[in-house]
Amino acid sequence: MRHRRFDIAYLRINAIEIPLKYADLLVVDRDESEGLDWEVVLVPLGDHLFEPETYELSLTTLDARHLSGNAVFVRSVASTHVFRGAGTIHGLEPADLR
Repeated sequence: MRHRRFDIAYLRINAIEIPLKYADLLVVDRDESEGLDWEVVLVPLGDHLFEPETYELSLTTLDARHLSGNAVFVRSVASTHVFRGAGTIHGLEPADLR
């Protein structure tokens, strides 16, 4: 199993920019899985409420990678929100986790 965490500089959810206090992307390549597993944890500036559904995420990492994919809203704890990847994350390959 290989994994890597990316700090997120900019995030859009369903084409709406979300101002951030903090956000990161965790990507895991498991030998038993076909694709990459991924999730985004974010703490936005201001109040944001999300319904348990699938959203289109578009993000830019601090090292200027542009990534995108669909993710399901999983949960909120206080002002922290978690989205789990629901398919491919475009812009990353398993080799990027080395």
